Amino acid sequence: MNQTSDGTAGAFGDLKVRVISGVGLGVVCLALFWLGGWFSASILAIGAALMIWELREMTLGAGAGLAPGGIVAAGTGALAVLLTEGLELRFGLLIVLLVAVAQVLLSGQRGRIAALGLVYITLGMMCIDGLRSDFAYGFTAVVWLVLVVIAADVGGYFFGRILGGPKLWPRVSPKKTWSGFLGGLFFAVSVGSVFSVLTPGTFALKVAVMSALIAAMSVAGDLLESTIKRHYGIKDASTLMPGHGGLLDRFDGLVAAAIVAGAISFVRGQSIFIW
Repeated sequence: MNQTSDGTAGAFGDLKVRVISGVGLGVVCLALFWLGGWFSASILAIGAALMIWELREMTLGAGAGLAPGGIVAAGTGALAVLLTEGLELRFGLLIVLLVAVAQVLLSGQRGRIAALGLVYITLGMMCIDGLRSDFAYGFTAVVWLVLVVIAADVGGYFFGRILGGPKLWPRVSPKKTWSGFLGGLFFAVSVGSVFSVLTPGTFALKVAVMSALIAAMSVAGDLLESTIKRHYGIKDASTLMPGHGGLLDRFDGLVAAAIVAGAISFVRGQSIFIW
């Protein structure tokens, strides 16, 4: 998730718009995830389709997202999430991989990033759906995941802008600092730990470790998107979210974090949030 500034009203000039648009989307998503099932799967499917559209617009040029290949890719991402909800994740993953391979063969090297992005974005949304499907802790695990990612972003935003200092990776993201990264980790661990203490059946120390890992992965996801945008000379993925840019600008870290959370949950045989 990106730490951006409009450069017109000081270090926090974009904060008001970011908060309003972020809270508005958050309330809608929270309600749908509380309902779970096809409600949460539907919002994840829509999110996957829109982010895939954004990525194709970024990497293949304006209009590519609504071209036949773009419509197929976005539809595949949405369908895969719904298949995960209705059947199992492996069925959704299979269809995504088949379409991604076909698009690589048909579009050549220019389409590789878009094809890989199709798999990456959809897998992240499918993992969130998988986490939510847990009967006992599904909603709680998703809320924890989102809160930790938000905490890493918010901590990075404020610590980075207040303390400044050495850049984290100036070639990729010139605004990110080590103080912001460490501050984000600290805030994410704090939020994750408190959330665990308030949730019966979990161990705060172990959840704190997982919170640190998830926060670090969210930063990695942010840097990945920043690398793609810098390569193509793009500032924002789109203008879908005022103050944030596109959905990818807001959820880049969540996609990466969700994949890691899903992988750990799969290996353990139970949610990453339960220790």
